[in-house]
Amino acid sequence: MNSKRHFLVVAAASRGARLFIKMALEQGHDVTALCRAHGDQDALDRISKLVQDATLTPGGAPPAQIRGRLQARNCKILEADTYTTLLQADRSIDAVCCFVGPSNLKEMLNNKSKIYTRTIGAIVEGMRRSRWVELFYHGSSGSEGPPGGAIAQLPESFFAKWLLGPFLHMPAVKDYRESEGILA
Repeated sequence: MNSKRHFLVVAAASRGARLFIKMALEQGHDVTALCRAHGDQDALDRISKLVQDATLTPGGAPPAQIRGRLQARNCKILEADTYTTLLQADRSIDAVCCFVGPSNLKEMLNNKSKIYTRTIGAIVEGMRRSRWVELFYHGSSGSEGPPGGAIAQLPESFFAKWLLGPFLHMPAVKDYRESEGILA
């Protein structure tokens, strides 16, 4: 294990985030998880259960002797004040990991959702107001390339392009690309 980290994980109840949190804790890192709940204790209970139930692939990095510390918060992830407050209050947080994305097809097709751009905009503005930390951004559109210049990558086969092509015009994919422009 390298040096100990403290990750602020956005959309911590998502499938990818659960696996990330479990691995980080097993490697001795600390995690502050943000998820929807009725309060901070409910958020901690929810994330603890989800992480406990998550199964990691065998053969990953070995667990540390000392486990990391898990905290959870019920915060508004679309507001810059959330990140400003958290980053000012806890100077040990040295990275933000964002796993935000639409939770269902209806959200993916909604032109007004803007979950990606609103979340990334809030994170960037919150860091601008407080302090900059490393940012890891997980999206689900299948784009590759540097922020601001990413393009959707499809498999080379005609069938895959025919099947997946229409998804590139979905509002969620457009929103994700716009969020990369904010990062750029």
